[in-house]
Amino acid sequence: MNIQNIIDISTAHIPEHTARALTGKSITELAYEPWADYGWVILVGADYADEEHKELNNIIKYCQEHSIDYLKLDCDADVVEEFPTFEW
Repeated sequence: MNIQNIIDISTAHIPEHTARALTGKSITELAYEPWADYGWVILVGADYADEEHKELNNIIKYCQEHSIDYLKLDCDADVVEEFPTFEW
């Protein structure tokens, strides 16, 4: 049996330019898929470091530190106080 952990947080935790990059599939260092029209599901794997998307870096690092396998960014999900938010 393989049990995996997922965290579901708001897309408000990433800036608009990161959302555009995810939508355009231009972040090639990550394995991710769109979550319908609501956001994205990202496989938390090897270290990811991209200065252009540092907020996403920080969320992924948090996931790694807490043994979370998947990050789901969802426009309807809760905002987490530990991360900054962006309006777009």
